Amino acid sequence: MAWYNGVDPRQDNQNVINQNFDAANEIYSWETAQEWSKYHYVTETQYIQQLNEQARNNYQNELSMKEWQNRENMRLYSYAKEAEAYNASVGSYYEQLDFNNIAEEMTIQDTARAYQDQLISIGFQNQDLLNKYYEGGKSAELNVENLTQKLVQAKGAAKLQIQETDINREFDLINATLDKAGLRDGLAASKAEAAFKAQGMRVELTEKEGQQKALGQVGRSAEKAIQALLATHGNAQAALSQSITEAETKYNLDMQRVAETLSHKEKLTNLRYSNIAKSLLDTTQDLGASKIGVDLKIGGLKRSTDFGRVQLQQSLISAGEQNQADQLKIKMDKYQADLNSAAALKPLPKAPPKEKLPLAIPDVTYQKIMKPVARPLPKRGINVVHDTSFGDMLMGMAIDAGKAAIGAQVPTDFGGTKG
Repeated sequence: MAWYNGVDPRQDNQNVINQNFDAANEIYSWETAQEWSKYHYVTETQYIQQLNEQARNNYQNELSMKEWQNRENMRLYSYAKEAEAYNASVGSYYEQLDFNNIAEEMTIQDTARAYQDQLISIGFQNQDLLNKYYEGGKSAELNVENLTQKLVQAKGAAKLQIQETDINREFDLINATLDKAGLRDGLAASKAEAAFKAQGMRVELTEKEGQQKALGQVGRSAEKAIQALLATHGNAQAALSQSITEAETKYNLDMQRVAETLSHKEKLTNLRYSNIAKSLLDTTQDLGASKIGVDLKIGGLKRSTDFGRVQLQQSLISAGEQNQADQLKIKMDKYQADLNSAAALKPLPKAPPKEKLPLAIPDVTYQKIMKPVARPLPKRGINVVHDTSFGDMLMGMAIDAGKAAIGAQVPTDFGGTKG
């Protein structure tokens, strides 16, 4: 056979089978080691992940608790601040109420003073109206007395003027009588003087005739001389007669002038009487009109006073109503100020509901890592080359011993190897 010749096909085949079997065992060992290495790696990774997850959960739980504590502190702080603000607003509210009361009292006093000033002013105005009415009445009385006095004075003056006119009239009559007597006396004196001159002229003519005759002249010259004396005497007589005629004419004219003057003065006297009567009548009428004017002035003053007092009465009523309105407005303003103060009052603080404690993060349940399952061991190939030689028997025995050795080294759990 070939085995004896150094060439054994069965042995060659068996060698190949052994080599494949050895290679399969190595691969099996390597893959098994990889699976267990991966198992331990995954197990360690899961353990580390569990540690990290637990650390994160612990951190998150502690952070949540601190945040909850911070929120709780802020809740309590906010409530305390609200309570503090509320207490401050209550204090401010009562201070504002006190201020409103003081302001109301001051405003009431100011309004009362203003109302009192109005009453005083109305009282002074009323007293002023009464004073003016009294003064106007007194002035009217004085005017009436003055008018009455003026009427008495006018009547007295008229009486005196009448007496003066009577005296002047009597004086004019006396003067007219005296003038007439003087004119008569003057005329008589003129006539007497003319008669005396005529007598003297006759005496002178007689003397001159005697003288002419004593001259002894005769004849025509003597006659002419005598005729001249007669002519001169006649002319003188005619002149005296003419003088007496002129004196009588002047007397008549003067008497007529005196009569006309007396008549004129009589007319003037009558006119004076008329003027006195008219002046007295005019004065009486003027005084009557003035008295009517005074009466009208008194009536107007009374009506004005009454009207002014009615106005003051209405002003007094209006001032009272205004004072009541001011008092009501003060109360309304005070009420509004109290409402504003109450509106500014902070609401009663209420503590917010306490936040529940944060929930702890639940533990994570990890699925248990499955251990590697032992795979079937590699099997040695069957040598299909048939040889029942002793060598084959030895080979078979060696293969069985190798299988036993390999089977003793395969692990079965984490604590050791199978054996």
